[in-house]
Amino acid sequence: ETDGMDDAKDSCSSNEDVQVGDLVLIEDKSQKEGGSGTSGLQGKKVKIVTQEDVKNQNYCITDVVLPLLGYKVQYPQNDTKTSFETMLQNDGLTLEHFNNIQDRELALGGDYRKLICRPSDVDFEIKRYFNPLQPLLQTDLMEVHNVPVPPPVTIGRQKQDAMVVDNLQHKENDACNKNDEDEKEQPNKKQNTLLGMVIGFTLPPSSYATIALRELMKRPTSNEYQSAIVA
Repeated sequence: ETDGMDDAKDSCSSNEDVQVGDLVLIEDKSQKEGGSGTSGLQGKKVKIVTQEDVKNQNYCITDVVLPLLGYKVQYPQNDTKTSFETMLQNDGLTLEHFNNIQDRELALGGDYRKLICRPSDVDFEIKRYFNPLQPLLQTDLMEVHNVPVPPPVTIGRQKQDAMVVDNLQHKENDACNKNDEDEKEQPNKKQNTLLGMVIGFTLPPSSYATIALRELMKRPTSNEYQSAIVA
């Protein structure tokens, strides 16, 4: 367990977001190791963060978990637990209700989920294209029917290097700042040129790519917002 804690220290640049009373996952066995996998508590062990843990920077924000409500889970011992209780009160419930369910089919043991996940294998391409309906990736349906992806102009590719994006943006700005003579010759070229990013990454189980993309783009994923964009 000490080695794992040392690894956690190495992977965390700061633990300023970890609070006393938070829950952290200190053991998560795979199914091969006797755990229950992504759903279930078997092989999972949590602990409550102490003041000493915060002082020694034993954990970082990616170690923090939130409980899925149930009678077998522990709850944070800080304002997060208060938030759980407040939300339940709005529906006329308390945490004790989960301990008193007699019907086994309705009884919830609960589980834990990471508050924040760090993606791995991050890769991206910046592509220039001209048709807003042009696919930049081959969909499953296109693959079945052997339909190739129209080749957009790739203007950059880099793994885990945000500086490339900045450089590409500068280049694109320079390209847009053409003189008036060039704009008269090709008045619609700048308007019809679109930029897209094709990004790839790996997430752990029980994580969702749509949420990762939402955080990356800082745009809501609600139906109302997306419908407004299409409209």
